[in-house]
Amino acid sequence: MSLDDQGFLSPEIEKYREEIRAKNHLSFKLVEDLNRFGQQTKYRLEIHIRDGQQLFAGCLLIKLLNDVQAAVILFEKGLVSQGCSMLRVALESLIVLGKICESYEFVHAYAKIGEKDRLKLVRSIRSASTNVFDDIKPELTDELIKKIEETLGGINVQRNLEEWAKDIELHHLYVGAYRLYSQDVHSSPRVLDKFFMKSEENEVIGFEWGPKEDEDLRAELLEAIRYLNHGLGFINKLFELNIDEQLKDFDNQYKELDALAIERS
Repeated sequence: MSLDDQGFLSPEIEKYREEIRAKNHLSFKLVEDLNRFGQQTKYRLEIHIRDGQQLFAGCLLIKLLNDVQAAVILFEKGLVSQGCSMLRVALESLIVLGKICESYEFVHAYAKIGEKDRLKLVRSIRSASTNVFDDIKPELTDELIKKIEETLGGINVQRNLEEWAKDIELHHLYVGAYRLYSQDVHSSPRVLDKFFMKSEENEVIGFEWGPKEDEDLRAELLEAIRYLNHGLGFINKLFELNIDEQLKDFDNQYKELDALAIERS
């Protein structure tokens, strides 16, 4: 089936994938090299199962790696907006990872936030007027709600990603990349502009529903590299892995690519 009939599920997408990777080969290589190093690093984590900070940090590192891998898979197939959405997810993982690694006291609050989110979900389903949840509602008892409330212990914890980013000196990423990629997540009008086909006079003449073989993804892949390097930096500090030199080398390669991207833009 053709790209017109199957979209990005078409076998034809492989041709575009090869062309996109060729155009952005240096950026793809560096993000894949750093990802490989991150995958190897996770085996070095000696996690004590009763240490909540280490447990959460280990899980968040794996999630960050997976988030970045998902973004790369989307980018190489030309799903740029979806890849940017995934980068925002990765950045949120990075901020939480950094906050966990930097503050042992935050672990307790983080767990409470999870229970608060669970309570909100249970209450929302119970109060929904639709019959879609009729099979689930009998399980969402008053006793369950009371148990979650007791776990919270009356503590009013708040999710504040921007403040967490400030605490770990990544506020610039929140102000810039997070808000930029939020436009893709929320399908803002500015994002929809890339789905229009335009004439040389910049008039709309149709819709774009397929990948572009000349897609320049250097900026997006550089962001992915930056998130991985920051994340591994936090892990390095918490677990005392002594991988400072390796991370510095990746950072230098990142800076070289960044300078090259600016020069060619």
